[in-house]
Amino acid sequence: MKKFAVVLFLLFFLTISLNAQEKYGLDLKIGSAIPMLNFSDIYDANISAEIGLLMPFSENLQFTLNAGYYKWNLNNAKFNSVNQNTQVDYYDIEAPIDAFPLTIGLRYKLLDAKAIPYLIGEFGFYYYKQKLSGSYIQNDQTYPAPEMENSGFSTIFGFGFGFAYPFSESVRFDAAAKFNGALKSQKVDVPDNNNGLNSASNVSYFLTAMAGINIYFD
Repeated sequence: MKKFAVVLFLLFFLTISLNAQEKYGLDLKIGSAIPMLNFSDIYDANISAEIGLLMPFSENLQFTLNAGYYKWNLNNAKFNSVNQNTQVDYYDIEAPIDAFPLTIGLRYKLLDAKAIPYLIGEFGFYYYKQKLSGSYIQNDQTYPAPEMENSGFSTIFGFGFGFAYPFSESVRFDAAAKFNGALKSQKVDVPDNNNGLNSASNVSYFLTAMAGINIYFD
């Protein structure tokens, strides 16, 4: 994973040196990372943010380097609904997931227009952390859930569509929706639940809906 990170940064700085004469930009966005498919069975969206660098390859193609923060909260109602057949009567737990992605990608301008549409594709890795705490009720008795933590690095990919609307020569409004997959979904076991919190799939799928600004520098 460390070698992969080194390659990411080498590619980025190589691109900067090759395109030093071109205009580059800063991409700032805030929005939400919305769980999809199996991931949405027990998790809800929370506020998320991304910051990125934009570096041109050509008139229509940009290289991107993005960092971000995604957060998801466990939904107890959903989790209890999914786990009705366990010996536990009710779970009252917290198991938020915090993810910090770092990706490289390409951003392709589809056509010249007032609102400029583009496609984007990204690949990289993310650091995640997940902590379980709370309690559960069994046979009318309340027990503390054992506190557990999970953290590590894994792979992430994403592709989507967006548009940029110029406010001025150097500032653009930018909005994008991106379908993402995070490999190695994390599992935190809870009492009398053999499936874990998030083990229905080896990939957690989610949609990022973000809006913000691009700032270009000479």
